Amino acid sequence: GKPIVYKIENDSPSVFLDSLAIYPNGVTYNLENELFVLAPWRQDTTFYAFNSDGEVKSHY
Repeated sequence: GKPIVYKIENDSPSVFLDSLAIYPNGVTYNLENELFVLAPWRQDTTFYAFNSDGEVKSHY
């Protein structure tokens, strides 16, 4: 498979991010910085963050 983040808008799913460096295991929202944070899966230990436009902003 391919690491993908989906978006559901108006009850319709679509691919939001499809070229991720990691396979995400979960997602949470950082309200203070207005960023979505992806938790890593498998052997990866890097957390990536992206904004609502889909731009990867930083990693932890």
